Formats: sequence, C-alpha cells, structure tokens
Amino acid sequence: MRYIKRLPIQLTAMLMIASLVTLKGQPNTNSFDCSRELMKIEHAMNDTTHISFQATSNMHFNNGAHETYSFDYKVSKDKLSIRGSDSTEIIQNEVFSLAVKNRLKKAELSWSKSVLNYILRVHVHSASFNEKFVASRSFVDSGNYRILSYHFKGGPYTQYDIVYSKSTHRIQSIRYSFGGTKSSSPDSPFPYTVNVQFSNYQTGGFNDSVFNTDAWFLRRNGVYYMVAPYENYILINSLNHK
Repeated sequence: MRYIKRLPIQLTAMLMIASLVTLKGQPNTNSFDCSRELMKIEHAMNDTTHISFQATSNMHFNNGAHETYSFDYKVSKDKLSIRGSDSTEIIQNEVFSLAVKNRLKKAELSWSKSVLNYILRVHVHSASFNEKFVASRSFVDSGNYRILSYHFKGGPYTQYDIVYSKSTHRIQSIRYSFGGTKSSSPDSPFPYTVNVQFSNYQTGGFNDSVFNTDAWFLRRNGVYYMVAPYENYILINSLNHK
C-alpha cells in the first residue's frame, strides 16, 4: 500500500499564499493585479468629496525646447474643475464636460467622462488603448510608493509610469514618453518626455458651485450657446460624437 504524507493545514495554506506573493523588490506582472492597482487609484480619487491638488507638468522635446505648466484641480466624485497656466479651463458636472481654451477663445462641449481622463493624460485605462498599444504591465514598490508601468508594443508611446502612495493611492507623479525612441531630425520636437508632479492634496475649502456650467453656456430651443462674458467664444458641440 502506498502512503501519502499530508502537510499540516496551516503549513499548506502558508505555502499557497507564498506562491501568490511577488518577492519584495521584484515587479508584479500579473494582469489582474495591475488592473486592481489602477482601480485603487481611481477609487482613491472618487472616494473623497471636494478634494483639491496641484500639478506641474514639465515637457522636454527632442529639439531642446522645454515647457512648464501648472494646473489647479478641484474634484468631487465625477465632478471636476481644472485651471491651467496655459489658459485652459475644464469644468465638468454630472452631465457635461466643457473644455475651454481662453487664449484661442474656443470651447468644446462633450458628455462628462471619468476624472482619470484628465489626470492620467494618456488613456491607459481604456480597453481599446491597451489592446492597440500595450504589450504588458507591471508594478513594483519603491519605499513608500508604488510604480505602475505600462510596456508598449512599439510607437508612439515608449514609457508610461504612475508613481503613487502605497497607503493612500494618491498619485505623486506621472512619467511618459511619446514619439518613438529617436528622431530623424534634430529640429523635430519628437520624441518628447513629460513628467507631471502632483502635490498639496487638501480636502474641503470649496463647494459644488465651482462645477456649475451655467456661467459658461446655456441651452435654448435645443441650441447650446456661450453666455457673457464668453459670448464671442466659438463653441464646438461634440455631444453627438462617439
């Protein structure tokens, strides 16, 4: 008769758990775990009402040019207000999203979308984007932070990293590169790299009035139009666009 030696239940459970845990310092490449990390980031943003923070974007171009912009964010669930030093403003409530380019006196009206669209800058949370461009994902711990990285099949993106707090899951920085790995001309701005630093997270200090779009546009007889002092702005209606 053949005897099978059985391990104690507690030891068996410990071995099973250990087999699922990534070694410290080693990247976790499990697709489900990576998706769950992105969900944690989104949940941290949507779980707090009336949160404000700042972002500073540094762009470095192949031709040596450099641009820096700052942005003030106010977020409450899916409602959003952004004011940028580049003269752009975005106001979003539960229904509409209005993107305004004050310098050009233009505005585009569309349906509201995930707040992540305006924070991540690249549609890495989109299924179609991942299917088309992303080869794999991974995340690894670095001190008090975790880095979620996207690895691409090829151009136009060559790098995309989200650095965020392991405890609060609030984003600390985003780094990405666009335009391939090298340029055919030293005068070309491509490729370029972007580093966005997020800071000064605060709760409270404003109310839902900052998400009110009535100060920008109204609807009359089925037609949307800008109101004073923006009546001279060109309004692009993208509500019927997919």
